Amino acid sequence: RYLRGHKGAIYEGGHRVPLVMRYDGVFPRGERRHDHFVGLNDIYATLAEIVGVTVPDTSAQDSVSFAKYIQSENNTMGLREYVGTWTFKHNTVAAEAIRRKNFKLVRNYAKGHDELYDMEKDVQETRNIIGNPQLKDIVEQMNKELRQIGPCPIDTDDTVLLQNGGRAGRVVTCEWFRANRDRCQW
Repeated sequence: RYLRGHKGAIYEGGHRVPLVMRYDGVFPRGERRHDHFVGLNDIYATLAEIVGVTVPDTSAQDSVSFAKYIQSENNTMGLREYVGTWTFKHNTVAAEAIRRKNFKLVRNYAKGHDELYDMEKDVQETRNIIGNPQLKDIVEQMNKELRQIGPCPIDTDDTVLLQNGGRAGRVVTCEWFRANRDRCQW
């Protein structure tokens, strides 16, 4: 089966790739983990935990370690419930998406509409179910979470919970990122 999209696209064909890790004597051999989300940025915190290095306060604020999950599929505490992706055009968010369980919400600003897919039934993202009234609460929750984890929009006073480093657990605003990390430059 082919995935929709191409490299860098907001759809699964643009960023969904398998992750294979091997560390003889540390990682279990021949086991698979596929029930939880991992983002590329999570590899930083994971490798730091495995080798016993403390993540600096100013590094990897959006990196979530999955080291314990590698050891056992039962170690799911602290894993992501959501994973977001963004595409940019001229330093502006062109599209953003968020996955939660089997659902994926896509906000496509270039096309001017939202899309919702059930990834268990439609991995090729061909049947947009955003209009299903039974899914309204799920869409609202996913939109709320997307604003929490995404790049800081200019028009928000929302707060962000830092997940890593010495400031983990601290609630900050987009101004914190602008002043300290230049994360939000548009």
